[in-house]
Amino acid sequence: MCHHPHTNVDSLRGSLFLNSLFLILNTLAGSAFGFLFWGLAVRLCAPAQIGLGAAYITAVTLLSNLGDIGLGIALVRFASSMKDEKVTFINSGLVAVAGITLLLTVGFVAIAPMWSSEFGTLTRSGFHIGLFTSVSLLFSVVQFLDRLYIAFQVTHFMLARNVLANLFRIGLMIALSRSLGAIGLLLAIGGGALVTLGLSAMVFAPQVVPGYWPRLDFAWSLFRDKIRYSLGNHFSQLVWSAPPLIYPLIILSLLGAEANACFYISWMISNLLFVVPTAVATSAFARYAKCADTGEKTLGWTMRLTLIGLVPIVLGLASSSSLLLSVFGGEYVTGGQSLLKLLLISAFPYTINTFVVTDYRIRQHVRGVVVVSGSIALLSLTLIILFGVTCALPGVGIGWLSGQSIGAAFALLHRRQDVRTG
Repeated sequence: MCHHPHTNVDSLRGSLFLNSLFLILNTLAGSAFGFLFWGLAVRLCAPAQIGLGAAYITAVTLLSNLGDIGLGIALVRFASSMKDEKVTFINSGLVAVAGITLLLTVGFVAIAPMWSSEFGTLTRSGFHIGLFTSVSLLFSVVQFLDRLYIAFQVTHFMLARNVLANLFRIGLMIALSRSLGAIGLLLAIGGGALVTLGLSAMVFAPQVVPGYWPRLDFAWSLFRDKIRYSLGNHFSQLVWSAPPLIYPLIILSLLGAEANACFYISWMISNLLFVVPTAVATSAFARYAKCADTGEKTLGWTMRLTLIGLVPIVLGLASSSSLLLSVFGGEYVTGGQSLLKLLLISAFPYTINTFVVTDYRIRQHVRGVVVVSGSIALLSLTLIILFGVTCALPGVGIGWLSGQSIGAAFALLHRRQDVRTG
């Protein structure tokens, strides 16, 4: 139970800071391992194989996010306040997420050849199809369990699982990618998820929720009164997070695999910044689920602190953009430096947008979440395609920055008007 906000403010900020720190460390560790993974991969695979492998991995991530149907958000929002129903709620969510992801993946595989001739190689054999489907399922399940650690504010378990998964990924990539190319990269990603799934489900999760054990179970009654909240937030999260996952698939189709490789590397570096507001806002959201005394002032204070903290990071990364890209090869500097700088600058409007959407989620204002996140996502996607066609990769950066900046102005105005009208 939470006490009066004036007597609990130090504890609140301390807990928020600690869990935000673990979430940031988790993503920074993932980014650091990502640098190592792709830095080694570009030395073992041709740029075309890098671009195709990045598209495979992006598609897997997209499908696992689609298959979540908002149950991950519902887990963060409601699980910690449940009593005897926690175990059934978690297992029911796992079953639902896995089943829906399987259906979506089968459908995606069926249409893959129509998206791109290069992407159509995914369906060349039963092994390729089975691998892609299995990796999608693994991703959906381990990501759902990661939400459990956010919900109960024990994000150090999430950090441990992801570090171990990345270690296995790198080892498998070194062993397989030279001979298997893009499929080897996908196999490495899936292998890391498979190894850590057992650790997460059978070791970490029981420590978080005493008595938990993974099993086939589904209780619709636990979701009946949460489905509107879950689906509404799921839709908003999709329109917020899905477009960046679609970008590599669009660039593969419009500009080819080699351009997609340059985009993916620049996008990976810029995500070093994007994860900061995402992690802090997610931790604030989880904290509010446990303590409703967390108010608007705390969220505003957190957003301002995040924006200030990003300034030296943006300046440092932008000034060293050529050096960062040169780690992956000269072709990535030539193709991606302008794009990378534009992506880095966009971290500021992206932060504002992230916190406005989080504020709506905290207040369970589903319509506000959908309107704001949907508008920003549609605007960014449209401008990326428009400028990407006319200006190639730099145009992609212009489109993303413009979409996020215009979107931030709209988000703040929409929220102000929403607060005034009650």
